[in-house]
Amino acid sequence: MKFFNTTKSNLYLLIIIFLLAFISFFSINKFFIHLVKDLDNKSKNYQSKIQIGQFISNDIKNIESLFLRLYVTSSSKISRNYIKSKIYKQVDIINSSLDILENGGILKRIINLNIQGIDKTTKIIKYNKLENDFSLESIDIKPKLSKLKNMIYQVETILDKRDIIIINKNNKELIKVHKKITRYYKSTPAFFLRMNENIARLLYEGEKELSIINSITKKKKEFYNNIRLIILFSVVLFVLTLGFTISKRIQKDNNKLKETKLYIRTILDSQTSLVCVSENSKLIDTNNALLTFLGFESFTELTNKHSCICEFFIKNEEDELYVYDKDYNGNNWIEHVINNNYQNKVLIKKDNKYHHFSISIASNFYEDYNMTQHIITLNNITSEIIINNTLEELVKDKTKELQSLNNNLEDKIKEEVFKNNDIQKQLFKSEKLAAMGEMIANIAHQWRQPLSVISVLATGIKVRHEMEMITPKFLDESCDNINTNAQYLSKTIDDFKNFLKGDREKIDFNLLNQVNSFINIIKSSSSQNNINIIVNINKNINIFGFENELTQCIINIYNNSKDAYLENNIKNKLFIIESKEESSNVLITFKDNAKGIPSIVLPKIFEPYFTTKHQSQGTGLGLNMTYKLITQSMNGTIEASNTNYIYENINYEGAMFTITLPKKSLK
Repeated sequence: MKFFNTTKSNLYLLIIIFLLAFISFFSINKFFIHLVKDLDNKSKNYQSKIQIGQFISNDIKNIESLFLRLYVTSSSKISRNYIKSKIYKQVDIINSSLDILENGGILKRIINLNIQGIDKTTKIIKYNKLENDFSLESIDIKPKLSKLKNMIYQVETILDKRDIIIINKNNKELIKVHKKITRYYKSTPAFFLRMNENIARLLYEGEKELSIINSITKKKKEFYNNIRLIILFSVVLFVLTLGFTISKRIQKDNNKLKETKLYIRTILDSQTSLVCVSENSKLIDTNNALLTFLGFESFTELTNKHSCICEFFIKNEEDELYVYDKDYNGNNWIEHVINNNYQNKVLIKKDNKYHHFSISIASNFYEDYNMTQHIITLNNITSEIIINNTLEELVKDKTKELQSLNNNLEDKIKEEVFKNNDIQKQLFKSEKLAAMGEMIANIAHQWRQPLSVISVLATGIKVRHEMEMITPKFLDESCDNINTNAQYLSKTIDDFKNFLKGDREKIDFNLLNQVNSFINIIKSSSSQNNINIIVNINKNINIFGFENELTQCIINIYNNSKDAYLENNIKNKLFIIESKEESSNVLITFKDNAKGIPSIVLPKIFEPYFTTKHQSQGTGLGLNMTYKLITQSMNGTIEASNTNYIYENINYEGAMFTITLPKKSLK
């Protein structure tokens, strides 16, 4: 398989190179697009600056027009105030536009279209302030806008004075005021002319800079495109060259692979033993000796009729070491042979004769292909079997002589069996005491909070009494709280006492109440270990049996799951208890999400003394005790399996224990 690996590595390398080439094309193209985009953005930025300048120019013309209207409508105080407010609003708009030129930002302007159905539209201009850039126009225009406000104030003062003169009918003074207003307005065109010149300079410089930027952008785009084409061509040439080199290496490896296959075929055919190669249990190759023995001309002829060598095996009723079946307890026959330490044999009938073979299997796992190949060798041991059968008769005679000696050992064996049963009872008792010790620790932990609450309430009553601040309402509430916590303590100890009673009388009891009692007993343990217990049980289900023994069984199953959570480092721990009624029985299921029980362990899980833990952490009797209590004491059944289930839209994998109990007494 060395050549397989080399070829596969070369293929992977070739794929990686093409992927890198694609990524390089994409990255280089994206890089140059980004450069061109930066140039376009800079050009757009200067266009935005010019557009803002055009808006400011129009705004100044509007102000100039409004300022003249202030004089024309001077006979009405209300009209003057209205025009003055419009001028101030226009000044604020110009200042806002100048701030965007200074600092960058987004300008929004409403434009009147006078189109039927569309009266207005909004123009949005984004401007980013360039580095080391400053606006001379803002420096020149902002002071003039401040001066404009003073000019409006002066005009307003003169016009107000004129209004008073008109009221007093002082014609002489009225003529003077008119002359003063006329002289004042004759000086304003120069003021607005300077402001328009500043804006004109802004527009001119912006258009000039935009022209320069556009010229530079065009040249850089051409340069970037040429560089991009050169780099892309270089990458393509490199990839093609490297791809060609790797392709030649792959071709060379394939030639070596053909030579290797021919070499392996030569070795297989040189063997006198029957040899075949299987993937799982499917035949993929054989040597000529096997084909000749089975009577086939070619491997194709064999596989057209048979997919597995095991199809030729027959059962030997006299020896269980003979392999004859395809599957053994969920494992195929090859895994069965590999997992057994003893020497397996097979029996094949050919030409009305029985041929005995010893079987040996060598396995190779090829990680790159996730494939296991098995080399199966059959050695003919028919002559040895015939000799052994002769010797067996002699052994039988000697065995009879030993039988009489063995009879004397029966009494000794009975004595040892009695001792073993006594030891098992003591271990059962030890298991029960261990559970009691854990529950006592749970109860001590559960009592801490209510005892603390009672202590605080009692101290509060005493302190208020000493300070003469106690009220009937406070006293009643405190006493109620003390009583509530005392009842909780009493309920906890009642649950524990009922569990310890160990009544040996079967009764009808409510399943949900019994499960709630179990939850109360292990409440501290589940809280400390962050185990979420979900109960889905019909409140009307009653069971006939030993209530406390069922509690012990559930605790054993819970502890088994708790250890599995810790061993597999489960974060979001679930322990689900559900029930279902079937005819005269009740099915209770317990599911966790601790990844399940290993398949090699599952068949032995209820056997005594069987444990996967260190001997200091368990006796191996917890689930065996549960099995005996359910099957022998309560006339029920218990099964263990692995399951996949969905809870709150999430898929979980774990162990599932199913207990079946009668609802009524079996008479």
